Parts: sequence; C-alpha cells; structure tokens
Amino acid sequence: MACLAGAMFPYWFLSTPRIGAMLLSACMAGSLLGGIESTYAAMLGGFVVGFAQVVMTLWLMSLLGEWMGAYRLMIPMAILIFVLLLEPRGLVGVIERLRATTVGKQIESRLKR
Repeated sequence: MACLAGAMFPYWFLSTPRIGAMLLSACMAGSLLGGIESTYAAMLGGFVVGFAQVVMTLWLMSLLGEWMGAYRLMIPMAILIFVLLLEPRGLVGVIERLRATTVGKQIESRLKR
C-alpha cells in the first residue's frame, strides 16, 4: 500500500525530491501514536494525526491568519513530542494500562457479553 500511495502522490500534490522528508514527521507521529506493535493501531494513529493536522491548521489559520499555513508541519511534531512524553507505547500502552485497572476489567467483561 505504501508503494501505491507513493506512486499516486504526485497526481494529487505538488511533489519535489524533498517531499519524503516533509512527510516523515507525520508518518512517524502517526505510527508512534498508534503503537509500533500493532498495524491497525498504527493506521488509526496515522488517521488521527492526519485529521488533527488538517483541522488544527484550518483552526489556526482562521484564528491567527493565513500565515499559519506555513507551519502545518509543526503539528505532527508537537503530537510526536506529546506522545513520547506521556505514553511512549502509544494507544497500545494506554489500552493495556486501562485493562489492568478494575474499571477496565468491568468494561472488558461487559463487552464480552
């Protein structure tokens, strides 16, 4: 899927030889947010980071002005810093920590019914 996405990318966006370095922070933030151990969680993390990047960019541009659009690539970096500071294992670590509590066990038993 990554090869197909890389082949189709120039059809929708202006691309240069440096486009990989620009996308690397968003890809890394998404995979760390979801968790490296799970493919599906990494896909969910990538969706969350991409959605947050678009929404936060639009919100900051409407709040502070059009010049904030140039700082669009800083949003995944901020997400990456917060994930590494708060929960380095991403969503997988949060779910495992929740399962260890009594509330998590109650939720899990209700979902099994």
